[in-house]
Amino acid sequence: MAGGLVGYMNRECGSLSYDMNAGMVSTEQISRRDIADGIRSIPDLTVPTADEVKSYELYMRGMSDEQALELFKDFEEHPSSD
Repeated sequence: MAGGLVGYMNRECGSLSYDMNAGMVSTEQISRRDIADGIRSIPDLTVPTADEVKSYELYMRGMSDEQALELFKDFEEHPSSD
């Protein structure tokens, strides 16, 4: 296994599919066909503005610990069933 990369046969189209992961979490499956389609569509893509890139980076970063605590502050912990 080279760097943990394993290809599986895609049951829908028969091409090789690969798991994209972040550590132990599988984030997406991508096939060679998906990659080829993406490369073919490059000329049709519009270049994102700096604001769009910043917005995307903030979205992908997720919320901070403080934001998560604020979001869940009103939730009460249920007692265990023991």
